[in-house]
Amino acid sequence: MKNYPFTQISLQSHFENCAAFQFVINKVAPHILWQNILDSQETVSYTADSKKEVLINSMTVYKRRLWLLCLVTGIVFHCVHAHALEPTFLKDSPKVNICRALEYLEDPAGELSLEQLLHPGTQDRFVPLNDPQLNFGITRSTYWFRFLLKFDQSENSCEYECLDNNSWLLEIDRAWMPTIELWVPVIRDSHDIRKTAQIMGESWRKLSAVTSDQSNRINILNRSSIFFIPKDYDESRPMYLKMASWGPPLNFSLHVRRLNEFRNWLTWDFTVFGIIYGLIIAMTLYNACMYLSLRDKTYLVYVLYIFSNFLYLSIGLGHFSALTGILSGSHFYLIYVFTGSAGFFAAWFCRTFLLTSKNAPLIDKILMAYMFFAILLILMAVTGFYYQVQILGAAIGLTFPIMAITAGLVCFIKGMKPAGYFLTAWSVLSVGMLTWAFRSLGILPQTQLITYSYPIAVAAESILLSLALADRIRTLQQENRELENREHRLLILSNTDGLTKLYNKRYFNEKLKSEISLSGNLGDPLSLLILDLDDFKKINDAYGHPAGDQVLKRLGEILLMSIRDKDYGCRYGGEEFTVILPGAEKEKALDVAERIRRLISDDTFETSDGQKFSVTVSIGLAQLRPGENSADLINRADQSLYSAKRQGKNQTVA
Repeated sequence: MKNYPFTQISLQSHFENCAAFQFVINKVAPHILWQNILDSQETVSYTADSKKEVLINSMTVYKRRLWLLCLVTGIVFHCVHAHALEPTFLKDSPKVNICRALEYLEDPAGELSLEQLLHPGTQDRFVPLNDPQLNFGITRSTYWFRFLLKFDQSENSCEYECLDNNSWLLEIDRAWMPTIELWVPVIRDSHDIRKTAQIMGESWRKLSAVTSDQSNRINILNRSSIFFIPKDYDESRPMYLKMASWGPPLNFSLHVRRLNEFRNWLTWDFTVFGIIYGLIIAMTLYNACMYLSLRDKTYLVYVLYIFSNFLYLSIGLGHFSALTGILSGSHFYLIYVFTGSAGFFAAWFCRTFLLTSKNAPLIDKILMAYMFFAILLILMAVTGFYYQVQILGAAIGLTFPIMAITAGLVCFIKGMKPAGYFLTAWSVLSVGMLTWAFRSLGILPQTQLITYSYPIAVAAESILLSLALADRIRTLQQENRELENREHRLLILSNTDGLTKLYNKRYFNEKLKSEISLSGNLGDPLSLLILDLDDFKKINDAYGHPAGDQVLKRLGEILLMSIRDKDYGCRYGGEEFTVILPGAEKEKALDVAERIRRLISDDTFETSDGQKFSVTVSIGLAQLRPGENSADLINRADQSLYSAKRQGKNQTVA
């Protein structure tokens, strides 16, 4: 059917360029109108010329109906598909989110050029975004976005060579993107013909993003990708933004900002991250020093884990590139390398800190599996499987926090107190990890709050895990002290006589040898006393063994009261006792022996039935001679004791 003159009707400027509206005017309306004429004049036949004449003459009659039909149909098609591009006016606000004004076209093969994109048939395929955030998740497709900006001509922007605080820029809050191009329509008679191309009879300029590693070009320390809108931008035509991701999620926000507002925001943004990174680095250095001091492997694994997280954040968010300028988008695989290393050391830290091989063997095997997948992720990143790496990384990020919390809970229930800090740390981090994992999968949008969530969680976790390590060390030290105390008590029990609380014969023999060796090395004197209760067998026979034990116990108390802390009183066997006197010559040893002898002889004992008795003791003394061994010294002291017995007992013989 032909297009008729009366069908070239303009309803509103909103529908003038709408393909769906033209379809209604040119195709649908004439057919319906002619059908109505036939229905009202069933008996009349028409030729081709008379058919046209009748249609024209009937236009007045059906004018209102045609208008209503076209308007309703146009609105329906407009809501379903066709959409006139609404401009975004930039006047008063220093920052405008233009995501809601975007229209997008998916190019799965990534083969469309700008010339193909400008074709009317392709233009109709653009779909309104109608969302404050752009979020396509993990995708292999290339996406084209179009948008129309309106400036005050007096406030239009310029290239970065002539920037001022009122300049406008387009910011994409991503540090890098494998493919990012901005095609800007420019005024045809512009004197600036650099990078200007003629496409379908119109002037276009392809702009490159100033990324974080190129920030020195404009003297702005930025971590995102920005375009400076040129001064000869043609506001009557839309811009086209081409973006593609080889693995990272295609989710970001798009803002048009004034340069002075952007600089102020960067100051705040870098301050926040400076605090976050400062905490992370401080915890890393502190625990590195702890490792060098204690040589505890758990501290080393902690340092490697936290430092891997730091590198992942600083590279992924663009700070490393902004500060050094040495990293470009072609090296973005390093993000996955440090993602994998962080996952590897996180699983290793769980195993060493919680001792899962002993406390939770099944969980230990699962953590070993996570370590394997982390290594696999690194290998896949290095070999270029970015899309698969993103899926695997998101899966690890979603599941590992749950596993870490489960491991900590199991060990805490089994009585491991430091696991409490561990649980708190991983509960905090899990919020940040799950948030970023959901963002990577396209479930959550790319907002500033979500951008800060994981770095803040990492900083908090680094502090909490450091507290957990400190608590673990305190617990281990306490356990070691308790173990040492038990060992000391056992040692004392094994070397102590139970009745008199003096050292036993085994300890006496060992200590005498060591003191003789020390005396020979230092040249200090050493004396030995051997004591024997006089007629002790008669005491047992007359008053009973309990009375004899009472005497032995009392003699042990007197020995302890009469000697120095560095001297050693021992029960040699039965009613025989010895005293080792390091550093004491014969005269001083004789004074000690006489003090003991007098104290025991002056004491009075009483049995349970009221009988009183007293005891005496004979003492033999010998001072170490050069070249003597323990046996020689004991033998001479023993002979002195026999001499005291033969001379009437209750005396000391040196």
